[in-house]
Amino acid sequence: MRAATREGIACSTFTRGLPFVDEAGRPASGLVAAHTVYWMASSINPALAEAEPHRVVSDREAFAALLRTLTPLPEPPRVVLISSGGTVYDPSVAPPYRESSPTSPVGAYGRAKLDLERRLAGANIGGVAIRVANAYGPGQPARGGQG
Repeated sequence: MRAATREGIACSTFTRGLPFVDEAGRPASGLVAAHTVYWMASSINPALAEAEPHRVVSDREAFAALLRTLTPLPEPPRVVLISSGGTVYDPSVAPPYRESSPTSPVGAYGRAKLDLERRLAGANIGGVAIRVANAYGPGQPARGGQG
């Protein structure tokens, strides 16, 4: 986001403390004006998804709320979902994986990410899932639980 802002691209950030909807359920102005929404919100990693299934449910509900908020907009933005680069695939098929590789996640994290991908594909808005491995950047907590 910092790089985009430096290039003069208007950006809005939404967090749990600064949600994309107001208390009345109306979308925030930054969301309405967006051309693209990058969904990178998650409270899970593979270990947490197994140990704390309520977090999986919370992530799914938050993403579903975003899709419900965007769908009625006259020109909904494109949604770019950051998914998982490895956990959604069928482990009986050897890597390297391709977009056409079969999916059959064995863990809760992979199932959760694939569920979000399917929800996006079924929404009546433009969207794409990007399966990345180990996304990180400035502000990333340096702790275990990720690859």
